[in-house]
Amino acid sequence: MSEQKWTPAPWQAATDMPGAWVIWRGVPAEAVLAELYSDDMGYEHNAEANAHLMAAAPDMAAAIQLFIDSLEGRDVHPEEAIGALRASLAKARGEQP
Repeated sequence: MSEQKWTPAPWQAATDMPGAWVIWRGVPAEAVLAELYSDDMGYEHNAEANAHLMAAAPDMAAAIQLFIDSLEGRDVHPEEAIGALRASLAKARGEQP
């Protein structure tokens, strides 16, 4: 397994004005990783959806690794891997923090 090269989780998405989102690391926030802005053409929902997807990226990578480990017979139960996949997908959809 190769080494993780991205900023470690947790990543969170937050907004303080319509169409502007920040991806930050840590709870509480330690570092801003990215800022997203929508244009004034009515695409505010895209910025929000993109922010949630970006914030879920480390969780999704970890869930995918768990799933691979379970398929390869490592000490991971398939239910644990599927639960992690579902949780990361819910985070990507903005359904959980």
